[in-house]
Amino acid sequence: AGAGAGAGADAPVGAAVVSYRPAAVGFISLEVAVRGAPVDGSPFTVYVAPAEADAPTCTVELTGGLAAGEAIEGEPCGARVVSMDVFGNRRTAGGDEFTARLVCWYGAAGDDDAHAEEAELPVVELPGGEYELA
Repeated sequence: AGAGAGAGADAPVGAAVVSYRPAAVGFISLEVAVRGAPVDGSPFTVYVAPAEADAPTCTVELTGGLAAGEAIEGEPCGARVVSMDVFGNRRTAGGDEFTARLVCWYGAAGDDDAHAEEAELPVVELPGGEYELA
């Protein structure tokens, strides 16, 4: 979390621009004071929403009881993306955009005829910040 204050260019005379960047999602109590005296109404209850989706922090869960890397040829296999922000908070509002690709490797590593084939998968938004790879 970080905070900063100053008389920014957008601040009216006698006002200060203040920023606070919390890492946790949820309701917090925010105390505001000027020269040590609390401003009217302080502390304030503020809701901190998750930041934007961050691909490296999002998780992918296989559905159907399979573990990572256990897809079986000819058997249905599903996956679900759980949207997370850069701080590891789950995003539940939805509306994120994801692209998914399935990569199938044929042949063993080092084989001259080993190759990969790719296919883009449709991503379907589910409630609660989850997305199903169809």
